[in-house]
Amino acid sequence: MMNKMIGRLEGVDVWLVLSLLIFLLFFTAVCIYLVRMSSPHAQEMSRTPLSDDSQNMDLNL
Repeated sequence: MMNKMIGRLEGVDVWLVLSLLIFLLFFTAVCIYLVRMSSPHAQEMSRTPLSDDSQNMDLNL
């Protein structure tokens, strides 16, 4: 059923390939960012949700 609906649309193959390329570029960029991230920065970011430090909070309640 889906193939019939997609088959009737003109130019849909361009959008499918374009969306796949955008996903792959984003995924590759995130992977490169994570590989190049420094270890101290990664450790600091991993502790952030658990820290009870008021300096990390932007809300002044």
